[in-house]
Amino acid sequence: MTEPGPGSPFEGPPAGPPPVPEQPWRRLDTKMLLVHPVQQVLRFLPVLVGLVVVGGSRGTWWQVAGVVVPILLGVATYFSTRFRITPDQLELRRGLVQRTTLSARLDRVRSVEVTAPVIHRLLGLTQVRISTGSASVTGDDGFALDGLAASEARELRALLLHRSEAVPDAPTGPLPVPSPTGDPAASPVPPVVEPDEVLLRFDPRWARFAPLTASGAVIASAVVAIGSQGIDALGIDPVSDLGLDERLGDVRVLPLVGVGLLVFLVLTAVSGVLGYLVTNWGFTLTRDRQGRSLQVRRGLTTTSETSVEIARVRGARLTEPIGLRLTGAAGTEALLAGGSVLSGGTATVAPAAPREVALATAARVLGHRGLESPLRPHGPAARRRRLLRAVVGAAAPTAALVVAAALDRLPWWPAVTAAVVLLPLGVALGADRYRRLGHALVEDHLVVRWGTVSGRHVALHTGGIIGWNLQQTWFQRRAGLATLVATTAAGGQSLEVVDVPADLAVALADAATPGLLTPFLAA
Repeated sequence: MTEPGPGSPFEGPPAGPPPVPEQPWRRLDTKMLLVHPVQQVLRFLPVLVGLVVVGGSRGTWWQVAGVVVPILLGVATYFSTRFRITPDQLELRRGLVQRTTLSARLDRVRSVEVTAPVIHRLLGLTQVRISTGSASVTGDDGFALDGLAASEARELRALLLHRSEAVPDAPTGPLPVPSPTGDPAASPVPPVVEPDEVLLRFDPRWARFAPLTASGAVIASAVVAIGSQGIDALGIDPVSDLGLDERLGDVRVLPLVGVGLLVFLVLTAVSGVLGYLVTNWGFTLTRDRQGRSLQVRRGLTTTSETSVEIARVRGARLTEPIGLRLTGAAGTEALLAGGSVLSGGTATVAPAAPREVALATAARVLGHRGLESPLRPHGPAARRRRLLRAVVGAAAPTAALVVAAALDRLPWWPAVTAAVVLLPLGVALGADRYRRLGHALVEDHLVVRWGTVSGRHVALHTGGIIGWNLQQTWFQRRAGLATLVATTAAGGQSLEVVDVPADLAVALADAATPGLLTPFLAA
């Protein structure tokens, strides 16, 4: 028998690359059969309370159904949720009656957040939230896998963030390391995993800054509102029931207001400290030894681990509300390219802490200490504008009180008090607002500072600037000022340089992004 020669019709086509096997769909951890029913029961808790109250005279079947139905829904949620990871995308399929399939390209993953509520921590489970930087059709930014083992969640996070370094078609298991003796039969030496570099570790003493943030007032206001609504719903009148209406009948209003304000301030301070500790306890900022990603871990009852690629970081921002600034404290955030819409394109890398700590953390994120560089002031015209706006804002209520007093609608002491307090306060506020204005170009970063009540100090990498917008109001044109807006995909999508001289604004934009404005300047 002869072999078929070259060009024989029996010769098949050249063999191509083997087809990639289709990845199977996977379910979440089986322990979610315990978690999903509990979550559904808690979700239906108001309905269950109503069934207990209303259906008490109609037997116990309604109450039993109110418990059994959520449990069955929880079990159905587990069996109707599946996911898989293909070579180029992550897919999630869920829904019992209406099936929904979500997918995200692996090269579009911007950040991965691993959280563990109390129930999940007891069972060794986690929730993995993947952000792709764009809103999905359901309105969620990214999607979540609720119910992965902690070790599996960390492996998934490493795969999603560092996939660019993976070798195509490489085995997914650990690679063996040869024995130092060279004997292939000898036991392999396990690979050495270097620990991450710790950039910041939480100090409980930082909780002293918590009462100076807005979170304490928000929590205290919510407690007061919910408490008052609950008392009204139960038909309780503490003043009448305790006989306080007769005892307080001769007490003046101002002392009562003062006592109420003092109680609210104490509640605000306590709420702020507790909320700060619950949210930030164990806060740790680390960077892997290869310099690929930053990891933030924090939380007392619910732990959260957020990882972002360093390649996505476009700058840093100090948050300096007036309370923190007066006590020498600040918070630090990293600006992320293509960041989550819900998070504002930022990731907290340091909670409220001493300003030195905040600046040092920002320097580690940026690679330089640009936020400590001196800034260029915006000149006399900007000073006059800051002072005028602040004084007018203080003079308007003062003038209204003077008119009311002149018409015998109010006594004169409120107008005098407003003139003595508000006008000097307006001057001081305007002076501080001007002192806070400034900008600089440092190490390929545009550094901008502004704001008194809610101060901000931002360093944005000029490589992340994709356009400029020069805005002028009628008053700014008369003063020769402008607001220069840098358009970017990081942070809040833009950065404003407020009340800068118009000619200086154009020069600043041209220096920050050479060549971008050349066609417009030449024209």
